[in-house]
Amino acid sequence: MMGASETVRHRAENDAVTRAAQWLADRKGDESGVVIPVLKQRFGLTRVQAAQTCTLAKSFRVCRRAFG
Repeated sequence: MMGASETVRHRAENDAVTRAAQWLADRKGDESGVVIPVLKQRFGLTRVQAAQTCTLAKSFRVCRRAFG
């Protein structure tokens, strides 16, 4: 079980990944190869979080096409 401070930190990290994924999903064009460093710098993410961001952004794009 997570303590209160761990829960707050985990939620903040998830919020940062979600915000970054929304930003990435809104971008047009092919940024392959440079997107991870950009996400790390722009949003202060780790490599793992940046990879999670890419996966989430792809899901956002798919949902937008399906329901938009």
